[in-house]
Amino acid sequence: MRNMSFSYCKWFLVLITLICSISTSNANEVSVSLAQLLERNGSANALLLLQRGNENSADVMQLGAANVAELMQIGMLNDVSLRQNGLSNEASIRQIGNANSANISQLGNGNLITLEQWGGQSFELTQIGNGVALSIVQY
Repeated sequence: MRNMSFSYCKWFLVLITLICSISTSNANEVSVSLAQLLERNGSANALLLLQRGNENSADVMQLGAANVAELMQIGMLNDVSLRQNGLSNEASIRQIGNANSANISQLGNGNLITLEQWGGQSFELTQIGNGVALSIVQY
């Protein structure tokens, strides 16, 4: 497992399925779909999600095993969509300011993405293959 910056997930989290959503506002919308819970064909996926501002939305789907996703949206009007399909993919997305949008798909095994956007940024990415590592920073 790679060491990700601002990592909240530890090795033991990939051994269990964890869904954690913390919101300080009723205006946040969170949609989480973990395929292993519905079809029992995936295992050991982990998700940690924190949203603080108003009208943030997150849509996460994990298919496969040992996928790890960390999401953090602090401002307001942030939107993230994450799809992980494969084995041992890691995504760490952080959108500190307002009105950021990220649409990320990981297809394959052992892929890593770290995205950090601060305000009014938009990014769309599909990782296809194995062992692809990317880090994007936008301010």
